[in-house]
Amino acid sequence: MMKTIKLVTCALLLGIITSNAQENQNQGIEFGIKGGINLTKFRKESSKFKTGLIGGLFIRYQISEKFTFQSEALYSVQGAKSKNTSNKIKLNYITVIPALVKFFPINKLSLEAGPQIGYLLGGKGQGFQKNNYKKIDYGAAIGVGYAITPSIEIGVRYNLGLANISKVSNTSLKNSVFQASASLKL
Repeated sequence: MMKTIKLVTCALLLGIITSNAQENQNQGIEFGIKGGINLTKFRKESSKFKTGLIGGLFIRYQISEKFTFQSEALYSVQGAKSKNTSNKIKLNYITVIPALVKFFPINKLSLEAGPQIGYLLGGKGQGFQKNNYKKIDYGAAIGVGYAITPSIEIGVRYNLGLANISKVSNTSLKNSVFQASASLKL
């Protein structure tokens, strides 16, 4: 019974978002979903890349033919693998990009940049203790996107973590995240 209620609720929300998106397209506002993969590690540490998933929602406002603002709320799996051992750390974040500026130098191709804020939900791995990690991460996002169709876009992005996310003294952990994703406008 609970699964049915959740399914009906999700279907209703998707219908509302889709109808609002269609009404707002004339006003330059677009909504959509986004998903892909992360390739993450800690900068300046003895770590190597780990893969994770990203997924969430975006809203985009068309300013002109060449510029848009985009806001995103994404679930992002980050972390790293140790170079010396088989240890892995998996960190689960909700990341928000409040104002991603997208510039279209030519038709279908966009260059993007903006600030990013992450909230640590939890994690796991060898010796993981949530109280050893700061809850807030922040940084800068830069990337490139390409519109395959008017509704589908693919992109690559680099998120440069500027905050030390470690609470352990004499340890500096800063996220380094490469993303490959696909977006679907609703």
